[in-house]
Amino acid sequence: MEQQDLSPEPRGWLEKLHELNVHSALLTIILLSVFLPLQESIGFWPVLAILVPVGLAVGLLVNALLNLLLRPLKRKRIALDAEQGLFECARREQGSALKRKWALGYAKVEPGKVLFQAKTGVTGSVAGTVEIYSEPRLVS
Repeated sequence: MEQQDLSPEPRGWLEKLHELNVHSALLTIILLSVFLPLQESIGFWPVLAILVPVGLAVGLLVNALLNLLLRPLKRKRIALDAEQGLFECARREQGSALKRKWALGYAKVEPGKVLFQAKTGVTGSVAGTVEIYSEPRLVS
C-alpha cells in the first residue's frame, strides 16, 4: 500500500513575499538611491549617520506591520492544518547531537503511529516519502 503525501495548507503569496524579504530589498534600494545624491551635498559620514538609523527604524516598522498583517493568515493556515491533524515539527536524525541534523517537516498522529514527511528547507513544501513510526514512546 503506497502512502500518500501529507498535504499541509499552502502558504499565501503575501507570506511567500515576506519570507523572501522583498520589503528589505526594496528598502535597501530606496536608501541607496537617496544616499548618493545626499553624499554629494553633505558628505559621506553625515549621510551615513542619518540613513542608518532611519533605515533601521523604517525596517523595523515595516516588519512589525507585515507581521500584524500576516498573523491572521498564519493562524488560519495553522488551524486548517490542525483540523487535518497536521503540525509542523522537527525530527532529529538518529545518533545525532548536532543542531544541524534536524529534519524539518510535518507530522500526523494516528492511533499507534506517527507519520512524518520532511519539507524542503525551512519554509518549503513537503518532499520525499512519508516515514511511519509505529509504537512511539516518550524519551525525555
